[in-house]
Amino acid sequence: MNVVKNQFDITRRTLGVTFSADQKAHVTIWAPQTKHVALAINDESVYLPLTADNSGYWHLDTDQLKPGDTYAFILDDDKKYADPASLTQPQGVNGSSQAVDTSKFYWEDSCWVNPPLDEYTLFELNIQTFSLEGTVDAVIKKLGKLKKLGINALLIKQISSSPESTSDFFPYALQAGFGGPYQLHHLINICHFDGIAVVLDVNYTEMGKQNDYATCRHADDREADRDESNFAHDAHREAKRRHIIDNALMWFRDFHVDVLRLNAVHTLPDSDQILNDIRTYTNQLTAVTGIHHCLLVDDERANKSLTGETAIEQERKIDPNSITDQYNGYCSDYQASKLPIKTYREDYLYDEHFSSTLRELVGR
Repeated sequence: MNVVKNQFDITRRTLGVTFSADQKAHVTIWAPQTKHVALAINDESVYLPLTADNSGYWHLDTDQLKPGDTYAFILDDDKKYADPASLTQPQGVNGSSQAVDTSKFYWEDSCWVNPPLDEYTLFELNIQTFSLEGTVDAVIKKLGKLKKLGINALLIKQISSSPESTSDFFPYALQAGFGGPYQLHHLINICHFDGIAVVLDVNYTEMGKQNDYATCRHADDREADRDESNFAHDAHREAKRRHIIDNALMWFRDFHVDVLRLNAVHTLPDSDQILNDIRTYTNQLTAVTGIHHCLLVDDERANKSLTGETAIEQERKIDPNSITDQYNGYCSDYQASKLPIKTYREDYLYDEHFSSTLRELVGR
């Protein structure tokens, strides 16, 4: 197996299942230690074999898998594995994945303009505890009330599987019970229509702790299993890097998320390189779409956060003396929670006083 430097196609997701304009499914999975990989569709007994390349990835192009179908991967031991890049797990984390065509999302936010970060009045919520239902649809029903409170930015926490569980982590999918990708699309669509920016809380550190079924690696890869970070070899490091960057681009491009808040990213090997790569590819995406996106990077080790170059609108000049050091976000119980913030722009780290603008916003 060769270590291949991943080059990203910023126009589409490169992992999991995607669909072309002619509705042909493109399937890609990282499974370097397996000898055979096949695709099972709708629990049928006929499996479609995937073809391996020289870098540990397996591929399949087929017109037999359609949006809405369930599917799973069959590895050497004939056990079924969910897709680690699945967009939805309707049968739970131990069930089959479901194919989703994100190009079918109907967006109505072409006139949306993401306001500067220092104009955000942020409401922080956990979907599970925000309402009795604990669903995305329940959040949608309360958007009008949030709008009346003066909220113009929504921070959605922990949409992927619980950080306390390392065996069911699907960074591309909502937690079971929250709803599916179409519900999340609908929420963001309505938020933008109502003038509300969407900040998504993501944690990529758990990706380095997944077990075999979540990463679709063969159980005989014992040495990599014992390595807590799953970056024991260059090939694994590069594959993990691809998984993270592909995920970040997906939220920006396919779900129109305005801001990603990356938690404890400093714990990842090659974290600086990953941050630079996310910024570089996101800037390329902005050059194509004209839409600006933001990165807030929470670094608990240094008690700081970093904001990517993509967060800074080109026409807006930022005075380094007013860069945010801290801000208060509104929780679902309307109590403020402090999130340390600093700014990472190109090769400069600003460490200045609390932003007077944000202090005024918090005072509201």
